[in-house]
Amino acid sequence: MIAARVVGRRHFQDSSVGGGATPRLARGGRAGGMDDFKAWLRSSDFWWDESAIELGASFPSTDGAGPPAPRAGVRALRRLEAGDVLARIPRAWCLTRASCAYPDAASRARASSGGDEERWLACLGAALLLERRAASRGASSFAPYLASLPGAEPDVVASWPDRHRRLLAGTDVDVALRDERAQARAEWDGGVAEALAEAERRDDAETTNETTTSRPALGDGAVAGGGVSFEDFLAARSVASSRAFTVDPTVGAGLVPIADLFNHRTGGHHVRLTDDPEDPGGGFLVVRCVAPADPGEEVFNSYGVLGNAKLLRSYGFAQPNNPADVVTFDVPAVRAAAAMRGVAGERVAARLGRIRRHLGPGDAAFGDAATFEIKADGAPPEALLLALWALAEDDEARFEDVLARASTRGGGGGGGGGGFEDGGGVRPTAEAAARLAEVARPRLADAATKARAMDVLEELIRRRRAMYYRAPPTEEGTGGDGRDGEGFRREASSDSGSDARRRGLAAALAASEFRILSAAERFAAGERSALEEGSFGGERPEDDGGKRRKTAAAASRADDAFSLFD
Repeated sequence: MIAARVVGRRHFQDSSVGGGATPRLARGGRAGGMDDFKAWLRSSDFWWDESAIELGASFPSTDGAGPPAPRAGVRALRRLEAGDVLARIPRAWCLTRASCAYPDAASRARASSGGDEERWLACLGAALLLERRAASRGASSFAPYLASLPGAEPDVVASWPDRHRRLLAGTDVDVALRDERAQARAEWDGGVAEALAEAERRDDAETTNETTTSRPALGDGAVAGGGVSFEDFLAARSVASSRAFTVDPTVGAGLVPIADLFNHRTGGHHVRLTDDPEDPGGGFLVVRCVAPADPGEEVFNSYGVLGNAKLLRSYGFAQPNNPADVVTFDVPAVRAAAAMRGVAGERVAARLGRIRRHLGPGDAAFGDAATFEIKADGAPPEALLLALWALAEDDEARFEDVLARASTRGGGGGGGGGGFEDGGGVRPTAEAAARLAEVARPRLADAATKARAMDVLEELIRRRRAMYYRAPPTEEGTGGDGRDGEGFRREASSDSGSDARRRGLAAALAASEFRILSAAERFAAGERSALEEGSFGGERPEDDGGKRRKTAAAASRADDAFSLFD
């Protein structure tokens, strides 16, 4: 079994090592306590190949956000080959709700924190906070490990102050961030604060006469026990969010020493965390190479195929030229864009409702929670193109005919398509969407329908651009929407330290999303160009060969309209 990486509020069964937002030596975490941390590892039955890797090695910053600052990682000391075992980690020394100093209190925080997707982060954040409390009293077996961790992951977006969070307006992080802070508050009020107070009462006999009922809600600065506040919980929660693994199915998520030193790279990672095949009792995890690394090279893991919005939200860093970057639109945004381009509100509601009933269970697919991701090439996904067709089709009889014919193909019926959840939104099943797309393709090649669909797509992009705090600079030095892009640079140059870094991270994310939006605009322009070329037919005074080439090209484009359906 491969250890599962825990990402944000979702669990991913993943074949790669996870762990750690990019640690920065300037934060005073790993650098100062590395010798003590290594001594603790050796005394606690950890093993790593000291001839092969250097733990806590210093590397220059690679994300280009803010002034250069060294970061900690793992360096190859010799040639590493696929299959090499680099470290052996005892599960008993992973910090979990069961192994922390107050397991009953940590479990209580878990039980009061909603569904499974929320429980692991509330529980692990509480466990880390409780262990820190034990360490302050000289009673933690994890003290050297705790000393090697940052107090908080300052670049995880939930830790940013308001003046920096506003820089993320319009980005994929924006809505998710509001949800994240609300969830943390619900966890605190719903049980974490009481669990901490319970631990305090257990340790201090003089507090046992305090009532356990009718406790007032605790504000951001109020304490739950031992001087611990909501802000302390947010700090511990940010560390848990950025470093968690699923240690085993019984105890769930935990912090895994050594493994969390390996930094992330989307594409080209070197290692993964797995069970130890030589340990039938399941007491150990191992870090194993999956790709070679040369001496002196940083050894990377992968948290999964994650774009910069997800990396910034959960881990506090971004990767330049990240191939997994996307821009996400939800159904309300599509509805608003359609209305702005003159599609009647009744049609918007009725058409998306009909598509929803055809493709998904209940009102999930194409409901308000559904999302559409546009990737770096700018081509809209099949589901978004289906929504655009549904809104652009003027002939009601043809619209209903397409749905009816799609329902009779492939052994499935309307409403039986099903759906699946991914990346925070519900999408229709690929099989049902492909079946509908196959039947709808002739209508999508219709010039008038396609033109109306491109109108809505362009409005969708225009509205998204207008939401950003500031247009990021392009390679030409202007903002992505034509405005002067020097604003980001001037503001960043006036900052220092974390201010400049956060502004740089926000600018990098916005610039990546603007590139995707520009690519989507080029897609729409290309579709319009195909329509215009096709409209000339053979009217231009060209030789026969030119006419044949143009006619063939126009026919090919018509057949290939919305080619993502293929």
